[in-house]
Amino acid sequence: MYFKHGLSRFYCFLHGKRAGGLFFFLAPLLLYITASPFRDLYGIEVRNALFAREMLENGISFIPNLMGRPYPDYPPLYFLLEYIFSLPSERITAFAAVLPSALSAAGTVWLLWRYASRISPHIAVPACLILAAAPGFYLKASHATLDMLLAFEIFAAFYFLSLVWPHGKAEKTLKEQAPFLFLSALFMFAACITKGPVGFIIPVGAWGFYLVIEKRWQELTLFGIYSAVAAILMVIIYSTLIYWQGGWPLISKVIENQVAGRM
Repeated sequence: MYFKHGLSRFYCFLHGKRAGGLFFFLAPLLLYITASPFRDLYGIEVRNALFAREMLENGISFIPNLMGRPYPDYPPLYFLLEYIFSLPSERITAFAAVLPSALSAAGTVWLLWRYASRISPHIAVPACLILAAAPGFYLKASHATLDMLLAFEIFAAFYFLSLVWPHGKAEKTLKEQAPFLFLSALFMFAACITKGPVGFIIPVGAWGFYLVIEKRWQELTLFGIYSAVAAILMVIIYSTLIYWQGGWPLISKVIENQVAGRM
């Protein structure tokens, strides 16, 4: 009886907007980082850690370096985060390497809480519990891989797009839309410098498809213009940063490996 009453009170606690959001960020984060101080890196984690170690030893680079040479297969964001989290100890540890992935996973669960709570807390609570405890999600979140960071950035881009063009065709002024448009583009750019053009193609393609299904033609036109402008700006910024590091030869290598090679 007491257990059932306590469980009921805890469930009510989770329904609170602030309490639920805090719980669904901190609890998954603790779950995903608990084992990291007690294990070694292995597999693809080792390669990712080597990029961050190279930055610790030789300084920050926009395109990751390996053994002193540019490695144009991957953009830099995850490795930069590993580098930042390694600064206090001045060495790469499993905890520092996993932390970007764990934070991204916890942020994804929190975003799901925010999004689902707009529908109903009764949907949000089980949805977040199921996602946070899913075995595949847990494995990605507790290891130093790029996928969880990419998932968080794409979900964040979707979330802010849903605030710009909410279901029901509620009208918003440009002033109200501008912050959400900027944040969505920012997360798409972050996704691109995490794992390449897929970070832009997935949210733009999926959201455009949603607007087509909903037959929201005017909004689809505006979204198309927004996407084109965002893509041009992202290409300019990304290319400038790569050119600054290695000139046209490095840009050519990045296009070959991150775009053409993955098509």
